[in-house]
Amino acid sequence: MPNRQIFKVHSIILNFRCFYLREKLSKTFYNEKNIKKISAPNISITIFEIVIKYIYGGIVLFNKVDAPTILDLLVTANEFGLEELGNAAQTQLVENHASWNKF
Repeated sequence: MPNRQIFKVHSIILNFRCFYLREKLSKTFYNEKNIKKISAPNISITIFEIVIKYIYGGIVLFNKVDAPTILDLLVTANEFGLEELGNAAQTQLVENHASWNKF
């Protein structure tokens, strides 16, 4: 399958840091290898990587992220209930990508 990647993460960290993922995990059963698998087909690999790094470390480095990706990150942060990440993405767009956002 193109545009698919497996992320091996700790469910306890996801449960603690992200309500959206906690809900998804609570509705998912363990497989025969005692692993829970969830999919996020509407989220790009790039965005999911940023979200996972944020969940684990609490920071996002925006220096190599373009404005459309930050906008996608803002949408995903809102969907996942990651208010602090959403605020950081919004601030980054306003302060550093204002020319991109002209109407």
